[in-house]
Amino acid sequence: MIERPRGTHDVLPDEQPMWRFVTSTAEELSATYGYRPIQTPVFEDTELFQRTSGQGSDVVQKEMYTFADRSGRSLTLRPEATAPIARAYVEHGMHRLPQPVKLYTIASCYRYAAPQRGRYREHFQLSVEAIGSDDPLIDAEIIQLYDELLRRLGVTEFHLDLNSIGDRNCRPAYVEQLTKWLDEHDDVLDDEARQKRATSPLRVFDVDNPRVREALQSAPKIGESLCDACRDRSSRRSSVASTTTRARRGSSSALKPGPSPRSRAAGATTISSRRSAARRRPESASAPASSGCCWRSKAESR
Repeated sequence: MIERPRGTHDVLPDEQPMWRFVTSTAEELSATYGYRPIQTPVFEDTELFQRTSGQGSDVVQKEMYTFADRSGRSLTLRPEATAPIARAYVEHGMHRLPQPVKLYTIASCYRYAAPQRGRYREHFQLSVEAIGSDDPLIDAEIIQLYDELLRRLGVTEFHLDLNSIGDRNCRPAYVEQLTKWLDEHDDVLDDEARQKRATSPLRVFDVDNPRVREALQSAPKIGESLCDACRDRSSRRSSVASTTTRARRGSSSALKPGPSPRSRAAGATTISSRRSAARRRPESASAPASSGCCWRSKAESR
């Protein structure tokens, strides 16, 4: 008997009411906040994800479903929805529209990883994107939208960590401090941490080894190196978010946020936060660099 591929699932008829409740609630709330729907292809040029995720990232090195078509072009099933939306923003000249451009999509995404609770190789992701503004109030709006979505879905227990990794002005100085610390504490790193460091020192905070993660607690904190502009933006975002959400706000000076909040909604669907806020700068020869903010969550049938 042929069975479904490992790491995928079927949404059976009895599960459809809950599935539709989750997706329709997300669509209605996104529209209420002024976000418009967008659909992008399920596969893209591999280079798109190599540029946005980084050549040395786990996504690119280990998790992408990449294949060559009959013309020899390298294509990849989308591992996340933000990069395709940023590509569409540039390709279709959306930078000429009133900014920010506010978009959302509910799309299937694919990552080759060990299947486990809350992580399938195929999952459906809600991605909410605001591109074309660096106003921290946009960050706060997206956080508020997510808080409202969780409450409408019946999720009452979750934790919110706000974080900043600086900008092009202050991040290099922090990377220099972190690199010096890593040089002095190389003995506490494992092979995975050294490999990630070779790609980007910031990626060492993504290691899985508990011993290394514990050692990294004493590494320099990005919050101590933020420039005045980033510190002000982070403070304004935190202030607004703390008054518009019922979530507990974590330390904004921690470089690596805590585990993604995962909460069980009523019925057979789990809602998992993938990222609360992120910044992209889509650019090309025909479009200027543009700031943006997003979060991504996934819904999975159980």
